Amino acid sequence: MWLANSRCREVVEAAWRSCVSLDPNKEILGKIEKCGRDLTWWNYNVFGNVRRELKKKRDVLVEEEAVALRTGSNVRIRELQREINELLDRETRMWTQRSRILWLKNGDGNTKFFHSRASHRYRKNVILGLNDSHGVWKEGPSEVAAILIHYYSDLFSTSNLPTQHEALSHIPQVITDDMNSELTSRFEEWEVLQALKQMAPMKAPGPDGMPPIFF
Repeated sequence: MWLANSRCREVVEAAWRSCVSLDPNKEILGKIEKCGRDLTWWNYNVFGNVRRELKKKRDVLVEEEAVALRTGSNVRIRELQREINELLDRETRMWTQRSRILWLKNGDGNTKFFHSRASHRYRKNVILGLNDSHGVWKEGPSEVAAILIHYYSDLFSTSNLPTQHEALSHIPQVITDDMNSELTSRFEEWEVLQALKQMAPMKAPGPDGMPPIFF
């Protein structure tokens, strides 16, 4: 939805240029983090809330229609109708993206359907709380995150390390040294680009909050 506005690119470019670090890894992470903060601010303060803007435009349209009845001029009405149509299109795109419907391209104006899908997806995926290892119910976001991290850290770790070599000795080796060398080699730029292009552009973002289309 943001890509329909030319200011989105300007915000990203300005944020990307402003973050400089001697450490390349920290610089990239800093650039992405700043882009996220600046885009959030821009969305709230400049791009605007779609529903709020729609209500404003519709209220103004009612007033201008009354003025047009007295003056006979409907230039302002046509302008407002165009702006309202753009906002309606933006609203449809917003709910299409939130609903994660990938089998339907932009163009369908059935916003209520997309809103329903997004609401259903949220209700299905939201985690209200979890029981910790002691059976105590926790609801805070940080507490839930800590429970999940502890659970999977414990799941994928072991306290019986000496036996792993005995177990692994019974597993036949199918990866050759050449294959292992290729698997552990550094990623090439073309591989990263290929992986990004194979992703759905608006799929769930990673830990940095950015969807594939950003990269």
